[in-house]
Amino acid sequence: MDSEVKEEIPVHEEFILCCGVETQVLKCGPWTDLLTVKSADRPKLLIFIITGNPGFAALYVPFAKALFSSIDRRFPVWIISHAGHTMAPKDKGTLTTCDDAHAGNVKDVYGLRGQVEHKVAFLRTHVPR
Repeated sequence: MDSEVKEEIPVHEEFILCCGVETQVLKCGPWTDLLTVKSADRPKLLIFIITGNPGFAALYVPFAKALFSSIDRRFPVWIISHAGHTMAPKDKGTLTTCDDAHAGNVKDVYGLRGQVEHKVAFLRTHVPR
């Protein structure tokens, strides 16, 4: 029964450019652009999962679905891949995003500091304060 509930939860996949690198974002729950949603309709909390190593977001889908289900689907659960760990399939486009101005200073987006800056840039450009 529990696995049936998790199967019913849709997962939305996006590929964006963040710090100039293709990045996979998987979303359970509201997956609209949170910056354009009216503040009264915007969720008050976002659960943001940063992958470990390897940085493949798809490995975390069962966990994200279970988490989303356990909070009664009240808040979105998003998973972000590490920079450079996933490429968009040829039939799926990459969304161009407005990168964070501070992200331009990242010397090595694939190193530890660069991966941290990559996540900070995503949060600054995709999640309202």
